[in-house]
Amino acid sequence: MRHLLPALILAAMLFSCTQAVEKPAEKVSYEHPIPYAPRQYVCYQAAGPIAIDGLADEASWQAAPWSEDFVDIEGELKPAPTYRTRAKMLWDETYLYFAATIEEPHLWATLTERDAVMYM
Repeated sequence: MRHLLPALILAAMLFSCTQAVEKPAEKVSYEHPIPYAPRQYVCYQAAGPIAIDGLADEASWQAAPWSEDFVDIEGELKPAPTYRTRAKMLWDETYLYFAATIEEPHLWATLTERDAVMYM
């Protein structure tokens, strides 16, 4: 009697496994509504120390090429941005560094507190 309950549970589990194999699952295909080929960027190794001062004037920054100009996330479905945005990336054994030029002649802001929520 002591071994009857585990044997019944094992039999029920085996029976349920055979029932689950009745019909193979249909192959699901998903096509993204927008052709998606994200751009790729190269991150170069820094040749020396990088100062976090907003200048990006070290030799490593000068040697790293700028990325292509950024575009809308929807690519050619949207017009090209009016103003230029591009970036450079470097890395060393400890950090990843990112420098960017972002053109915006009419910069303004409504947020006045640190860590305020930007999007709702």
